[in-house]
Amino acid sequence: MSGKISLRLRKLEDGSLIVGEFPSREDALTWLKERPHMIEVLGVAAELDPDDEQALRAALRPLDPEERRLSHALDEA
Repeated sequence: MSGKISLRLRKLEDGSLIVGEFPSREDALTWLKERPHMIEVLGVAAELDPDDEQALRAALRPLDPEERRLSHALDEA
């Protein structure tokens, strides 16, 4: 993967959608491992090589119970 990575994100406090842009694969992987509390990653904003997308998914910190509850509530709304 080279170049900028764009991820579709959702703020769990209010459901607003944003795009996070990262200048490199390494920056995106680091951010995903340390994903800020109350930010949910919905997916990539642009098509990636399947291997690269899998690496990003593997790096993603899972939602904690509170985040999971809010995510489900937003999905149901």
